[in-house]
Amino acid sequence: MKNLHTQKNDIFSGPSAPPSRTFCLAVTLCTIAALVPLWSVKYLPMVDLPQHTAQISIWTNYNDPAYGFEEQFEFNWFTPYLAGYALARLFAFFFPVWIAAKIAVSLAVLALPLSLFFLLRWTKADVWWTLAGFPLAFGHSYCWGNFNYILAIPLSLFFIGQFYGYARAPSRNRGLAAAFLSLFLFWTHIYVVVFCFLVAASFMVYYSRPVRKAVLRMLVFAPPLLITIIWIFTSLPSRSNQPSKTIWKLGFYRILELPGHLFGYPEDHLASAIGIMFLILLTASFLWPSGPRKKWILWMPSIIACMIYILAPYFLFGFLVWQRFSIFIVALSLIAINEPISLPFRRVQRAALVILTTGWMILLFSRNLWFNAEAKYFDQVFALMAPNKRVISLVFDKYSMAVPGPVFMHFVNYYQAEKGGTAVFSFSVYSHTFARFKTGARPSFMQPGFEDHPEQFDAQKQSGYDYFLFRMPLDPRTHLSINPGSFITERARTPVRLVANVGQIWLYERLGK
Repeated sequence: MKNLHTQKNDIFSGPSAPPSRTFCLAVTLCTIAALVPLWSVKYLPMVDLPQHTAQISIWTNYNDPAYGFEEQFEFNWFTPYLAGYALARLFAFFFPVWIAAKIAVSLAVLALPLSLFFLLRWTKADVWWTLAGFPLAFGHSYCWGNFNYILAIPLSLFFIGQFYGYARAPSRNRGLAAAFLSLFLFWTHIYVVVFCFLVAASFMVYYSRPVRKAVLRMLVFAPPLLITIIWIFTSLPSRSNQPSKTIWKLGFYRILELPGHLFGYPEDHLASAIGIMFLILLTASFLWPSGPRKKWILWMPSIIACMIYILAPYFLFGFLVWQRFSIFIVALSLIAINEPISLPFRRVQRAALVILTTGWMILLFSRNLWFNAEAKYFDQVFALMAPNKRVISLVFDKYSMAVPGPVFMHFVNYYQAEKGGTAVFSFSVYSHTFARFKTGARPSFMQPGFEDHPEQFDAQKQSGYDYFLFRMPLDPRTHLSINPGSFITERARTPVRLVANVGQIWLYERLGK
């Protein structure tokens, strides 16, 4: 029998055999394939990324009077979204803000398969499922531009793998590592703190007897839980103008939308098709030829994620909840799959993983090129705009012909990121945001939801702006035949002039003050 010390090392480090040369080659190929759609274009089709880029710019250029940020914003250091901004701020010392944000996104994309590799290795599962992490990194949270959450996902997987080793063979070093990682979870995203706590508790209850011992060992999770509770009671009640009503919208449709959420949007038929093919491959690996692993505790992380996905509210304190856990359902189910015994099936399975990953990256690459062909008109308009101005965005057409989702909803915030000033709508209205408006500097009319309803523009309430930026449908009949010229002339109440009309973009400048 192995001594306890050797056994503990085996538990934490996983199989001693290094990955095969073929596996390393496949990971290298998928890494290159994942970086191509990210770095072949300037803009990524991520809905909220312009808002997060503006947050990074406010931090980076806070003391530069040319941007006008210091008199408008203050920093909220007690926020669970600090880690992502801090990472991008580090790169902003050396690169423009939009590149710094893209580097952080790229690291998040690559960190997902890396953390999945460690999770699979520590739980002694088949490390070839690491390849699944590449397409999963471009799923729902990536498409919606949940900047901090996509950084929290790989950290969560790494934590779960590390905590699994701690639960099986507790030691002081592993306890300290678990405590440090659990504390760091809070600074990435509030959701992952609660989720990782539930997973960690299931591990500890399974491996620790009596229950009292499990409770004592779970004290390593006390700091982030305490901070989370304090943040919930001190920050959420003061979230300015954010709806606090809980909306459930439970239903079987959530199961039907799972394939689409794994790789993007449920409305994206191609993403749903790739998701279905991936789930078929996953199911085949579970059922044949070697079957699932018999230790039921390895199923618990995926089951917990599945329960949250099915039963969590649609909105909680104004946050989208359940969709974000789709990736955990699949990623954490991989530790419950045995390595295929049948050599032919093993080859088919691994070839399918490489083909699905690289094929999806090729499609993303072509979509990103098309998307940037549409986005280039914003660059042309931004070049005509003076710096440090107040811009109101009236995006009647939020959608791209290249990718699903309202990817142009917040695009005006790239102006704020590059040239300063104020852009409407801004995440800075929320009290939980990192860079938020100072008392008295927040525009009184800026209400959440305005970005979805630009037709509600009221010049009497929304006065004092220098620029009005429209994005109109190619066919005006698709949106009540609104003409941007007559729309702004009737409502601006002061003289305006047309600065530019490029493609679907119309820019008007206020002449009177």
